[in-house]
Amino acid sequence: MKQASPTPRKIREDHFTELADLIPTMIWKVDNDGSATYVNKTWVDFTGMSFENSLGFGWGNAVHPEDREQEFKIFMTAFEKRAPFQSKFRLRRRDGQYRWVLSQGNVLYNPKFVGYIGSLTDITEQELAQQATKILMQKKDEFMSIASHELKTPITSMKASLQILDRLTVQEDQLESIHGFIVKANKQVNKLITLVEDLLDVTKIHAGKMQFNHTVFNVEEVLTDCVDQIKSQANSHQIIINDTCEVFIYADRHRIEQVIINFLSNAIKYSPETDRVLVNLKKDTQSVKISIQDFGIGIPSDKISYIFNRFFRVEESSQKFSGLGLGLYISSEIVKRHGGDIGVESKEGEGAIFWFTLPLSQEPLVMQSS
Repeated sequence: MKQASPTPRKIREDHFTELADLIPTMIWKVDNDGSATYVNKTWVDFTGMSFENSLGFGWGNAVHPEDREQEFKIFMTAFEKRAPFQSKFRLRRRDGQYRWVLSQGNVLYNPKFVGYIGSLTDITEQELAQQATKILMQKKDEFMSIASHELKTPITSMKASLQILDRLTVQEDQLESIHGFIVKANKQVNKLITLVEDLLDVTKIHAGKMQFNHTVFNVEEVLTDCVDQIKSQANSHQIIINDTCEVFIYADRHRIEQVIINFLSNAIKYSPETDRVLVNLKKDTQSVKISIQDFGIGIPSDKISYIFNRFFRVEESSQKFSGLGLGLYISSEIVKRHGGDIGVESKEGEGAIFWFTLPLSQEPLVMQSS
């Protein structure tokens, strides 16, 4: 009796099985009930489980007990939505060692929903490297926090002593020379205080502990105060307020001052050969925008996209200008957490315009009108 020829579907299934058994990635299939109907030879070789014991929901026995419930939940959530999914968990190898694997699954239709097909890839080395990096970053942040607090105590004491000496020596003409040294020491202590505060802010940002105390205030008044503060510390530049307007917002006044001071200080620092800094304050129906322009060294075009990154410093200027590369990163985080935008426009050798926006809210408008 002549045997029936294999159907096209049977031929496709045989080809699939043959190919799946040859590739080094673990392949699996489940039906429209979520029950496994196929695992390839790579799975069997990796886990040491037989083909039969891996079918249905038996494959779950190879998943680490601590990851099993979560992995079933991820799978079933995607299954119920008929959505692709991706997860990672620990899978027991045939030698009893657990390895991290990346699981990926895609929906199958023929033409109705018939289940999922997916893969498992060993990512143990990458996962362990990521975990080690994460631990190192946590340790580094812990060190920065401890070091910053330890530094802050003696610096605060030094600052208080210098302030007392400053008041005492200024009263006596013969102590004028000593007074000059005290002024210089005060400036250096102020720099240390700024560095320590920046380090503390970075650790707070990453720990999610940066606090904001929102009040209603006049942005124009804050901007003027910041300009006056910078003028009292540096007389090398004219700081010209071009456009301004009275506008009230609901935000953390201290943190917004911190951003403006940082922009103004940078404008002066990075324009040593010029003597002007321009300041603008504008508002529209939805936001207020502050921009500060200098005419200094500018920023290379290939560095602009990194300028607000943590610890980033333009290599060409890092030796000439002091700083840790934290001020712009902290400013960016402050603005973003207020719901605003921040940016820079610059050409190398022609200066830069740093700007940020803050949203107008209904609360300050009500309080302004009252």
